[in-house]
Amino acid sequence: MATVLYLHSSVRFLGAVLFLVAALAAPVARATDSPPAAVAIALERGEYSLAATRWREAAGRSRDRADFAAAARFSYDFSQYQVLALIGGDWLRQDPQSEEAHRFLAVSTLELDRREVARRELEWLLVHAYPTVSDGFESLGRSLAELHNRAGVAAVMRSVSLRHADSGEGHLQAGRLALAAGDAGHAIAEARSARELGRRRLGRSLESRASVLAGDCVHGLALAAPLGTDIKDADRLTEAWLLMACDRAAEAESIFHELAQHSTARADAIEALAGRELDSHRNEAAARHYTELGNLGGRDAAQFGLAMLAERSGDPDRAIALYANITAGSRAADAQLRAYRLRIEGEGLDMADRVLDDFVLTNPALRREMAVGRVLVLADRALWDAAISLAHRTEQAYPDADEIVRVHAEVLVRAGRIGEAIALLERLYALRPEDPAAQNALGYTLADVGRDLRRAERLLSAACAQGPDNAAYLDSLGWLRYRQRDYQQARTQLERAYRLQPDSEIGAHYGAVLYAAGDAEAATRFLRSALERAPGDRHLLAVLNAHGGAAP
Repeated sequence: MATVLYLHSSVRFLGAVLFLVAALAAPVARATDSPPAAVAIALERGEYSLAATRWREAAGRSRDRADFAAAARFSYDFSQYQVLALIGGDWLRQDPQSEEAHRFLAVSTLELDRREVARRELEWLLVHAYPTVSDGFESLGRSLAELHNRAGVAAVMRSVSLRHADSGEGHLQAGRLALAAGDAGHAIAEARSARELGRRRLGRSLESRASVLAGDCVHGLALAAPLGTDIKDADRLTEAWLLMACDRAAEAESIFHELAQHSTARADAIEALAGRELDSHRNEAAARHYTELGNLGGRDAAQFGLAMLAERSGDPDRAIALYANITAGSRAADAQLRAYRLRIEGEGLDMADRVLDDFVLTNPALRREMAVGRVLVLADRALWDAAISLAHRTEQAYPDADEIVRVHAEVLVRAGRIGEAIALLERLYALRPEDPAAQNALGYTLADVGRDLRRAERLLSAACAQGPDNAAYLDSLGWLRYRQRDYQQARTQLERAYRLQPDSEIGAHYGAVLYAAGDAEAATRFLRSALERAPGDRHLLAVLNAHGGAAP
C-alpha cells in the first residue's frame, strides 16, 4: 500500500468547509472572543479533545446560539469530529431548524464515516437551505469535495442524488465526487445521467475524465476533443492532461506549448511544461519555465519547482531557502516538510525541529498536516523512537483523524512492532467498517506481513469495490497476489496501479513482482527508469539491490 493519504492543505480544507458551515445570522460574539477558562487551559496543554469537550459543556449550560456556534467552530477547526457531532445534536435539540447545526452535523458525520446520519443531514439541507435543490447540489458538491473521507462523501452523495433523480446537477456532483474517490464506473453513469438532464457540456467533460481513468482512452479523448467554435482554453488544457494520461505525451506537449504562448491558461500550461521537463531531467529548460511562471504571478509553484531543481543539483541551502519561502497555499506543508528533511540532513534534528516548530506556531491551520508529514520524515530517517512518540501524541490530539492512525501503524510496521500496528488498525476498522481506507490499511498490513491472507483478500476486495480505480487499493491487492504467488494477477494489478499513480512504493512492488515472475531484465530496466524519476528512493533501491541490480 503506497502511503497515499489524500491529505489536502489544511488552509484549503478549512476555507472550503467554513463555506459549508458559514454563519447565516448574527455574528458570534461573547464565546468566540472569550473562550471558557477550562478550554484555554486544555488548549495550552495541546489537549484538543478535552478543550472541545469543555466548550461543548459550556455551550450546553448557556444554550446560547453564539456559544453553540463557537464550540462547534472550535471542534471543527481542531478536527474533533466526535465532539462536533455531539454539539450538533445538542444544538438541534435546542433549535431543530438551525441550519448551522445541520451543516456542522453533516460535516462531522461524513468525516466519521457515519453515512446514514450524514445522508439525512444533507437531505435536510437540500430541502431547507437553498432556493432550489439544484442550487443545493452545486453548493454542497463544491464544499464536500474538500473533505478527507472521499469514499464516504461519494457514497452519501450518490444516495442523495438517487432520491432526486430528476436533478442534473445532483448527478453531476455525485459523479465528480465518485471520480475523486477513484470510482470511474459510477462517475461515468452519473455523467451520462447529467447529460440526459441538460448538463451536457459539464457531463461530457466529466465522462471524458472518468473514461480515461477507467482505461478507455479512445472514448475519453473523443469526448474531450473540443467541439464547435466555442473552444475554451480550459478545455484544451484538460485535453492535454488526458493525452498525458493516455501516454500521448508529444501531442500533449504540443498543446501545452500552444497555450503557453497566448491564452487564459498560459500560467497553467507553463507550469505543466516545467513539470514535464523536470520529470525528464531537462533541468535548464525546467528552470527557464519556472522562472517565467514566477514572473506571471505563480510564485509558489515557481519556487517549489526551482527548489526541487536545487535539491537535485546538490545545493541544499538554496533548496531550503526556496522551500522556506512558501508559507501559504496548497504547497506550503509539502515545502516546509521538504525543508525540514534537508535541515535534518545538514543541520541536525534539533535545529530542524526548532525551525519547524516556529512555522507551525505562526501557521496553526497546518498543524495537523505538518504533524503527519513530520512523522513520515522521521521514519524515513529511521528515527523510530521520535517518529512513534510523535505519532502517538498526534493521535491523542486528533483522535478522529483516521489518516494519523494509518501513518502511526505504518511506522510501527517499519520499526518491527507488527502486533501493535495490527491492533491499531483493527481498532480503526472497528470504528469505520465501511471505510475503504481502513479496509485497505488493515488488509495490506496483513498481506505484507503474511498473516491471514484470506481475511486480507476480503478486506482488499471490499476496498477495491468502492475504489476500483484507486491506485493505493490496486497496489495493495497486487501485493496480496504477490504474497499468494499469483504473479500474473499481481503484475496486472500493479502495472495499472503504477500507471494511475507513478508512486515509488508501487513501482518497487511492481519491480519485485517482475523479478519473482522470472523477468529479471524487465525488472531491472523498470526500476532504473523509476529511479530516474525518484533518485535515491529507498523502496526502489531496496528491491534493485536485493536482486543484484545497480542503480543508474
